[in-house]
Amino acid sequence: MQQHRILLPPGIGDIHWVLLKLRDWLRKRGADTAKAYVLEFDRRPRSIEFLQRIPFLKVGGYEVANPKTLGPEFDASYHHGTVDVSPRYRGYDAYFCFNGSLLNGKSMAEILPDCAGEWDYPILELDGDRRFGEDFAKQHGKYILLFFSLFGAFGHWAKHMPMERLRRLLKLLAEEFPGHRLVLTGSPWDLQISRDLDGMVVNMIGRTLLGQFLSLIRGASAFVGYPGGNTIISSHLRTPTLMIWGDFYKHPKFRTNWVRPSDVDKAYGTLEVETMTDGDVVKSLAARMRWDKRG
Repeated sequence: MQQHRILLPPGIGDIHWVLLKLRDWLRKRGADTAKAYVLEFDRRPRSIEFLQRIPFLKVGGYEVANPKTLGPEFDASYHHGTVDVSPRYRGYDAYFCFNGSLLNGKSMAEILPDCAGEWDYPILELDGDRRFGEDFAKQHGKYILLFFSLFGAFGHWAKHMPMERLRRLLKLLAEEFPGHRLVLTGSPWDLQISRDLDGMVVNMIGRTLLGQFLSLIRGASAFVGYPGGNTIISSHLRTPTLMIWGDFYKHPKFRTNWVRPSDVDKAYGTLEVETMTDGDVVKSLAARMRWDKRG
């Protein structure tokens, strides 16, 4: 049986959206696995670490490319949503990218409509990662994960959530959820936030491998923060998730069109950074935690 060589988009969240439809796409072509590569503009090891935990994929490696050389197929799928699968792209059997379609408001049912969605596709948890999560919980007790950033695209959010307001919000969360530690996550460039919040949070920025971080998500009472691969995967793992959006992403359907429908406004909720109050965050987070369906 021929093994498909497929190319996936950059970023864990982008890959997750493809995985929701990929296994049925393969089955319809007589395959139960594929060799997967990740299109990247720089080498981000977490994308490969993530794929290593998807049991129906074999990991190939990276396709590192200059964005200027990617051609119209990339723009059509990543930005415009006119194409979701590009066959024979850059020497691969297929390139998958659902970003443009989702950003422009299509539902998962409208993307590859002949392929069934798999809302519960498996992500393996290795024994060492599970022990890491258990040890963390023994040391810190119950905890709520946080993802807030001031940099890059999140500069838009920072206009409405500057450090002074973030400190005030976290102080309120600590008061309203006294049985929980607040655990800060993020990318290495977010380390300044951890220094500014010293003493208010358990800082886990840059202190976990991906598998360990996934175990922290699995063990969390909730995850609250901005849109990113971490909060997207939190929703998939059914950890109560409150995602704080902003009009940086224009189409309102993009807040929920990639989420398991039965979880919307239950285990998964949304707020808008431009209009929310700190009290709204507390109220919505408490509602998400009441809908915890992980058993």
